[in-house]
Amino acid sequence: MSNQISLTNYSPDVGFNSELDEKFLYRVILNLLLIPKIIGKLWSKDAVITDKFGPVLWISTIVGRVLHVPIYVRLRGNPVYEETEHIKYAKQKNKYIMWLLHGVNYYLLTITLPLTEAYILPSEWTKEQLPENNYYIVPTPIRQTTSVSYSRKSSMNEKNIVCVTNFDFKKKVEPLLYFLEENIDFIEKQNLNVQILGDGYLLEETKSKFADNDNIEFLGFRNDVVDYYKTAGIFLHLSKLDAYPTVVLEAFFHQVPVITNAQCGMKEQVEHRKSGLLVNLNNPEIKAAITEIQTNGALREQIIENAFYQVTTENTIRNVCDEFNTVLSDI
Repeated sequence: MSNQISLTNYSPDVGFNSELDEKFLYRVILNLLLIPKIIGKLWSKDAVITDKFGPVLWISTIVGRVLHVPIYVRLRGNPVYEETEHIKYAKQKNKYIMWLLHGVNYYLLTITLPLTEAYILPSEWTKEQLPENNYYIVPTPIRQTTSVSYSRKSSMNEKNIVCVTNFDFKKKVEPLLYFLEENIDFIEKQNLNVQILGDGYLLEETKSKFADNDNIEFLGFRNDVVDYYKTAGIFLHLSKLDAYPTVVLEAFFHQVPVITNAQCGMKEQVEHRKSGLLVNLNNPEIKAAITEIQTNGALREQIIENAFYQVTTENTIRNVCDEFNTVLSDI
């Protein structure tokens, strides 16, 4: 090999967004216009790594096959499942053009993903959700430029429980919704302030269920998430979908003790009672974990210290680049 490896950046983000009907068609057309550029990129390369989906991935894979150029795709989750959710939403809202295009994308993804040379994944759990293929594990980095010099003890409010989720996916919303519905009395009795950040088409429906409860706030999309980490006593992340959630790493970095379920990629991020508390969904132990973090100061400080050390050693951009270099050497 002549070591001609391309890390693709064919265009700005031209992925699919189920909310943008007009822009959606524009994005599809723009992707198709990229065909000559993609062929040019692949023509002189020995391998290509891409994190693009949709038409870019289909075209890259097909052209790569014709030119005998292996395609490695960096996946942060399961795009096939995500397309099924977009299809359901489009059908529910009678957006038939969207439904058709996402349907086409779904079938092309199921065909092209196994044709790539290998996946580059953030966690072992992700591999289990995808069509069988070769794979490498490279964890997700986070930017660690924000100052954490503020005093956690002076800014932290142990009654504040912060959650950050994506309301476009039921598997991310349902576990949190179930916890809130089943534990309203506990939340009110303990005078907890549950602050939920994030946006998506399920937000308003979920929000309406708690319209009369002052202890639960749905704050939508926020640019000032760091301010909520600063005052959080606990970061609660309940999900049946996340491959390797960045929000958990952010909580580690901002020194907020994490409680999360022992499923998905979180079980590869959190070591129980060392860097966080792992719980089972739909179980009273979630309440017990919240109480323990609030009352066991030694455990709380131990978790904060261990999690901060973990994220500042394993998830730095430098460390992840070193792991990516190992993948490149193998390619």
